[in-house]
Amino acid sequence: MVARQKGFTLVEILIALGALGVLLALATAFYRDFVSKARVDEAVGVAQPVMLALGEACTGRYLDGADHAKLGLPPATAYDTPKVVQSILAEGLSSQSARITITMKAFGDVTAGSTLVYAGACSAMGLRWSVDPSSTLAPKFLPKA
Repeated sequence: MVARQKGFTLVEILIALGALGVLLALATAFYRDFVSKARVDEAVGVAQPVMLALGEACTGRYLDGADHAKLGLPPATAYDTPKVVQSILAEGLSSQSARITITMKAFGDVTAGSTLVYAGACSAMGLRWSVDPSSTLAPKFLPKA
């Protein structure tokens, strides 16, 4: 009676490990992008008080020529966070428009100094924000809305 061998051969194990390695490499890249996008969303959240103050100034008709101090906002560097935001600057303020520049710290595939720029158009209904094309943040990390 011939004894039958149980288990996997070395070749089968190596093929399985190779496939697992490829899957892990792909998963790591997707996870890194996911974390970077989440941190960009965090930066947008940190900028919300600035967006709100500019919206109020727009509807109150005192946006023209305003700056951080006139809007009751802290200086741009006061928005520094431990991992994501270096500064948030409200600039180019006029009765018709406003810009917010969010400067990022280095994280994931985002380099330090990358910017996310929001352009706002002022109307009687307030400011309507959109991502400005002058943003230096990689397009895959830009917010969709």
